[in-house]
Amino acid sequence: MGREDEERVLEQVEKDLRRTEVGSDSDKLSAMRRVLCAFASFKPDVGYVQGMNFIVVALLRFFDEAQTFWMLTLIVQDWLPDHFSHAMVGNHVDCLSLIHI
Repeated sequence: MGREDEERVLEQVEKDLRRTEVGSDSDKLSAMRRVLCAFASFKPDVGYVQGMNFIVVALLRFFDEAQTFWMLTLIVQDWLPDHFSHAMVGNHVDCLSLIHI
């Protein structure tokens, strides 16, 4: 991931951190920032996708940062791979399925 990509990811992460309701807990915000940026660097083909912040904040309630990183990787890579692509095919399929329920 190049410097421009890292800056773009950090900018998007910062926007979404403000949308995540963790109050003014700077330790929690810092942990979220580190996990999300680390994941984006680890999986540059996925990068950062909106919505990951909510998964990370929930995981941090139960796991430390390293465990949260690996759980996020498992979720995005193995459990819901099509939900966190830039095309978000999994989300489109879910929405179409819900229309028919």
